[in-house]
Amino acid sequence: VDTEFVGPGDHLYRNYHTGLNGKPCNTDGIFLLPGTPPPPLENVATGDWTPFRNRTEFETAEFLY
Repeated sequence: VDTEFVGPGDHLYRNYHTGLNGKPCNTDGIFLLPGTPPPPLENVATGDWTPFRNRTEFETAEFLY
């Protein structure tokens, strides 16, 4: 994808990623029908920081990124 952000005549425009569109989908990546609520969140054990080993790693990644 070309990342040029200034068009002819110095007009601004945006390039959109062809595969990333923000549509809601299920855990298998299948798009939900319009108006369908997203699936419920899974119940995870308290203290489960997957894919991180612990809360410190999670919070460090959250802070940095």
